[in-house]
Amino acid sequence: MKSLILLIFAFLACSKDPQVLAVNKPAVAIKPDIKLDGRYSINLLITDAPANEYILQFVPAGGNFYGNSAVFKSDGTFTTSYSADCGNDCFTLSEGRYIWADATHIRFIVERVKVTGDCNHKDYAPKKDLGLYAVRAESNKVILAMSNGNAAKDRKILSWSKKIDEFDKETYNIYNFYPIPLRPAGINSTDAHMVAVALKGNSAFNIDDVRVLYSKILRSYFKAILFEHKGQQHIVLCTMHSGYVGLYDPEKWPKEK
Repeated sequence: MKSLILLIFAFLACSKDPQVLAVNKPAVAIKPDIKLDGRYSINLLITDAPANEYILQFVPAGGNFYGNSAVFKSDGTFTTSYSADCGNDCFTLSEGRYIWADATHIRFIVERVKVTGDCNHKDYAPKKDLGLYAVRAESNKVILAMSNGNAAKDRKILSWSKKIDEFDKETYNIYNFYPIPLRPAGINSTDAHMVAVALKGNSAFNIDDVRVLYSKILRSYFKAILFEHKGQQHIVLCTMHSGYVGLYDPEKWPKEK
């Protein structure tokens, strides 16, 4: 009997693992730093193809616009959709849930994606968890950046994101790619491959010294890839619909008059 009692105590001591105790532990209400409820314009739809970053800009009540929009409800559900003033287009709708992991991090679970319009119709239920995103509010927008939960890495990602935003502001006519020699890299290529293709044959860069830092899609038309080479940061551009890439050279870019 004494041996049995000792075994029971030993089992209870081992059961202090957090995953075991969490079963009977009451859920702790999380109070996020910002209130996400509302309607926004969004740079990219939240589908089962996760992006590095989503940018939300608040839309006033009654405001109408075309393009990508997102609605977040207080019950933990969201929808994102694309609209246009012309019916000859492809329209995507996504639905899902969002869960606050802590005061500054959120998870998205995409439960449905529906595609209609002038394209191949789809309607499926991916039930996909996109992972963790750090939430940051900045003046008139909210930034949702993919995160591993490390605060220091979150700050780095935010600084890299701002670097690309600064580039976007400076290159006022970014839609015109003619100053950049473009090469095919493939639409679904990795960022590292796109950078390697853009730098091929360029004697100023040693590919072994290149480190891809961050990338984001801007205005739905192109991707900007920020990379580092021997302590200096540079940007490679990729056309989203054709997969052509080129190294941005500020000396060759036309200046605003």
